[in-house]
Amino acid sequence: MFIRACIARIHRAAGTTSASTGRRHGVFSNLHKSKLAGFIIDCNTSDLSAAARFWGGALGMEIQQLPGTEGDKYVKLVDPGEQLHIEVQSVSHPSRVHLDIETDDIDAEVRPQSAEFAERANDW
Repeated sequence: MFIRACIARIHRAAGTTSASTGRRHGVFSNLHKSKLAGFIIDCNTSDLSAAARFWGGALGMEIQQLPGTEGDKYVKLVDPGEQLHIEVQSVSHPSRVHLDIETDDIDAEVRPQSAEFAERANDW
C-alpha cells in the first residue's frame, strides 16, 4: 500500500497516468529532478583496504585505489553499471552508510525533506 501511494504521488507530480487507476494526473509547475548519485560506506576501521575488500565482495564490485591523500581515507567501489559513485571511507565515528542525492533544484529538494529528518551537507 505504501509503495502504491508513493507511485501515485510520483505520477501526480509528473503528470503521467496512474497504473492502478488509469487516470491522468495534473502537472506541477515546480517539478524538479532528483536521483541517487551514489553512497559512501563509513567504516570505523584502521584497515581501509580490508573494509573495501569486504564491501567490494559483498556488493560484487571491484575496488579502485584513489590517488594521493584521498586514497588514505577513501577507496572507490566500481559500479559495473556505471550508474553510482560508491566509496568506502575510513572514519573515527560509528560505521554507517549515507546516500548522495543529485538534484537540479537543491532548495526544492531540501525543503520537504529537512522538515522530517534530512540534513543539508554541502552544495557541490
